[in-house]
Amino acid sequence: MIRASTAATVVGIGGIAAVVSFRHALEVVRDNGESGVTAYLTPLTVDGLVFTASMVLLDAARRGDRAPMLARVALALGIAATVAVNVLHGLAHGPVGAVVGAWPSHHAHSGCRVAHGHDPARPPVGRGRARVRRRGRGGIPRR
Repeated sequence: MIRASTAATVVGIGGIAAVVSFRHALEVVRDNGESGVTAYLTPLTVDGLVFTASMVLLDAARRGDRAPMLARVALALGIAATVAVNVLHGLAHGPVGAVVGAWPSHHAHSGCRVAHGHDPARPPVGRGRARVRRRGRGGIPRR
């Protein structure tokens, strides 16, 4: 029951955050000269970057491989771009508006990390967590 309610909450918050963030990004893109299809597709490129990097990192973790640096950098850039566009949208309403604008994207990313039990200060160990394989000569995983 706990897993199901956690998953439902993360999906619900993620859906809300996606809609709010998309609308904020769309307004920022339009305010800066883009229109038509380009204005609608540009926000999706940021979300696509976050999704793709997340899936690569998840796949590496499940296989017990080290996370690719490019995926880590892409995820960080995607999250930074999402937060930045939401803050930019809110800045028109002052500092409080910037915080309110950043709220949905921050909570969507934080909620996913909490739901997956991610603690950057603690290495992944224990039941249900992927273990990083030791590499032998030439970077080939040892069995």
